[in-house]
Amino acid sequence: MAGLFKDKPGGAAVYGAAAWLRYSKFLAPLPVWWNWFAWTPVLSLGCAIAAGYVRNAVAPMPVFTPDAPEVLAWLGSAANAQAILGLADGAAAQAAIAALTEANTPFLQRSSVLRFSLLGLADIDVGATFFIGAALMLIPFATQHRGILGTVRVQMLIGLLVVVPMPVVGIVPFFDGTVNGDNYVPLVPPTGG
Repeated sequence: MAGLFKDKPGGAAVYGAAAWLRYSKFLAPLPVWWNWFAWTPVLSLGCAIAAGYVRNAVAPMPVFTPDAPEVLAWLGSAANAQAILGLADGAAAQAAIAALTEANTPFLQRSSVLRFSLLGLADIDVGATFFIGAALMLIPFATQHRGILGTVRVQMLIGLLVVVPMPVVGIVPFFDGTVNGDNYVPLVPPTGG
């Protein structure tokens, strides 16, 4: 399609609009809106997933095992004796893990401004993930809103931040001994054996 519309920059939506223009002025802009409508959930889900990664990197959930010192100390505490009274050892350890996890969960993991169920179809939770995701959506918007020169500068900076470490990752293993030279000799095609 790009070959048919050499003078149109854009993508499938713009090409569709250009193709429909000769048939109907009403139908021509619809592919652009359909493209926007189709990508809206992709952007929100992508930002929500990225926000979850950011939140878990900043404030990770605590992980306790049955033989962790914290769990053993919780089980040995007289204050918790009533909570584990009559429980088997495995169930007592699970109760200790649940109590310690709840007590040590970071604020960003448990905080929520608003929680409700949407007609029983979805549970809506407006918390840290929502706000981080909104920021992740607004950062590119703010960058692009400044104009093309500012956007190009930001893209160049991001490109440098990605490209500059690549030679280090590709070359350093040859000098620090992590590359096994025997894997490269003899240089013959694999025989499948």
